[in-house]
Amino acid sequence: MNDPSCPAPVIFSSVGAALPELQPPPPLLQLPLQSFCNSPILHYGHNDEARRPDKKEDKLMMDMMINTAKKNLEVLADMQKRNEEMVKVLMEHTAKTREQIVATN
Repeated sequence: MNDPSCPAPVIFSSVGAALPELQPPPPLLQLPLQSFCNSPILHYGHNDEARRPDKKEDKLMMDMMINTAKKNLEVLADMQKRNEEMVKVLMEHTAKTREQIVATN
């Protein structure tokens, strides 16, 4: 996360004052790797005697993947909304700054 080769972002005080207070979005969800590793779905082709999951196991795995995908889409939609708000604020600030520069020249 904290890559030392990347400089810290610089926020000018006048811009920072105009920005809304933002909380970081929740992290994207991941299904536990163990649930996939232990899933008999992965073991279909190993041999003819491999245990096939029953429909209930299939449905549980699919439900878990669908719910995770839905939650991730919600998080991504929230992140997009926050980005759009930030762009709007920064564009307003840029316009005000441009007007101030024109007025002083």
